[in-house]
Amino acid sequence: MLVPEINSFYPNSGIKGTNVSIIGNNFIPQVPTEEGPGPYVNTSIVKFNGVIAKAGQIYQDSINMQRINTIVPEGVTSGPITVTAMGTTSSSIEDFIVIEPNYLSNVTVSTASDYGGIDVDRDAEGNLYVANNDHKEIVKITPDGTKTIFWSGDVTSQQTLLGIAVDKHGNVFATIEDSIRKISPDGAFTILAGTTKGYLDASVNTAQFSDIRGIVVDSSCNIYICDSGNYVVRKISWDGTVVTLAGGLFGNPDGPG
Repeated sequence: MLVPEINSFYPNSGIKGTNVSIIGNNFIPQVPTEEGPGPYVNTSIVKFNGVIAKAGQIYQDSINMQRINTIVPEGVTSGPITVTAMGTTSSSIEDFIVIEPNYLSNVTVSTASDYGGIDVDRDAEGNLYVANNDHKEIVKITPDGTKTIFWSGDVTSQQTLLGIAVDKHGNVFATIEDSIRKISPDGAFTILAGTTKGYLDASVNTAQFSDIRGIVVDSSCNIYICDSGNYVVRKISWDGTVVTLAGGLFGNPDGPG
């Protein structure tokens, strides 16, 4: 008599509604190899710790290996997975761990798109900064949901605000066309680097950039930017030195920087 076998399942944990694949054998009678991998009609019963789950069709992945795709049901707790087929039930050796989401109460969620958001970053205190290119402004959202205009520019300007990053001191760096702007926590606005379109590695006072896009800041306050107009990735060190790290040619070849 054929007895169902559960060899493994993945993932081994998840919330209710997670898709889980069960790997084993004899979920249905062995399917001849010439009939292909399936799918085949599932006549077995799948349970998560005693709660019946919705199970899909069965696949014959190889000889002596079958697969059932199923979904973690509502009302289930952590425990073994069982498959009942042809009158016999088999249980997994390991338990499936049900994860209970930790939802925050009384929180209003807003998306960056509400503000024409094109980039977002967070400071050490959990405040979000959203780059709003539509209105040429940076919106600050505190953990309690309060929204304020952290910085605003000329809405009639054709210059594009494309990226922002926040360092450990709360300084916000924004990429606007060919320059990097710095907004300190008190709102003071300065041009950190880039006043002339071009390509030049030098100090921040004379370095040139072209169509800057992404920007990030590391824990040592070094800044990394995507200089898309020059097809390079560049670094602005904490001491103000600008160097090219990688790129320089249009295309996507792999290799040394």
